[in-house]
Amino acid sequence: INITETAKNKLKEILKQEGVEEAYIRIYFRELGEGFQLGLALEEPVANETDIVEELDGLYFLYERKISRHIANKTIDYRSGFNKGFVFKEHGPEFNTGSGYCEL
Repeated sequence: INITETAKNKLKEILKQEGVEEAYIRIYFRELGEGFQLGLALEEPVANETDIVEELDGLYFLYERKISRHIANKTIDYRSGFNKGFVFKEHGPEFNTGSGYCEL
């Protein structure tokens, strides 16, 4: 998994606004009928034994091992404007693999 500068800066801004010094950013997977959605949520800095923790540019991401295949080759980005929010994109040509939904 990768993160763009825009998304990294936005996440750091959110953490600062929330007054959070240490937190994990949970990447979660939600099935939606025939598809799925990836999302982000803030969590206390405690991992379960089924979690993987990855540090990317000073941010700590947490996700369950069982969703590893769904986030492989994904980049977290942030879009501003009308459809603002975090999105997960495939590497290569722009392709939104989940909605911009995010609990942050």
